[in-house]
Amino acid sequence: MRLDTDQHDALPSLHTHSVNLAFYKALTMADQICDIGDIAGYSYESKYRLLRVDQRLDTTDEDQFEIALVDDEALTVIYYARVALVLIPKVSDQYFARHRVWRSADSYHSLALHGISEKVLYHYIVLSNDLLLTEQAVSGSGHFYLLRQVSRAIEHGLYVYAYELANQTLRLIPSQLELSDIENTVWSVAGEDPIMALISKNPLHGH
Repeated sequence: MRLDTDQHDALPSLHTHSVNLAFYKALTMADQICDIGDIAGYSYESKYRLLRVDQRLDTTDEDQFEIALVDDEALTVIYYARVALVLIPKVSDQYFARHRVWRSADSYHSLALHGISEKVLYHYIVLSNDLLLTEQAVSGSGHFYLLRQVSRAIEHGLYVYAYELANQTLRLIPSQLELSDIENTVWSVAGEDPIMALISKNPLHGH
């Protein structure tokens, strides 16, 4: 899937109990499902499972998958990420994993959700794919989410770049200080241009 053709459909609204229950059943009864808790380093109460589901949305499409944290006692989904693999040919011949995420606002699950985005992104997805972060990852608080995850990527020692889609250029973000500078300059005047960051275990082309 190319970046310019990725539609990345809106996520379902899982705040309603009936919708969430139906979604829980659909995910946990999918044909291609595996528990990734050990790989991602996620461990909390045994009723919570961190799952990866493949080819549920489209049985012929290997360019997207789903990750969910479920509560098997309450039969509910408390974290859900839809991941699409996209190509950015002028940057890399490797796929970038672009995601959108929903998480429960119920305080009952706050401890179970602690650090879940970091586990999913930097202890699981980045093992196999580079990352593409955008403000559209989270509805309403996408800008804060992007900055937080970029900051975490720097802490994890990954290669982080600001990516300008219009001219397809990269700018390395090697430190928290540089991130602050980009936030106050390039990203503060982005206007209608999407704010994107690329994250990789290795340097990208020419950088």
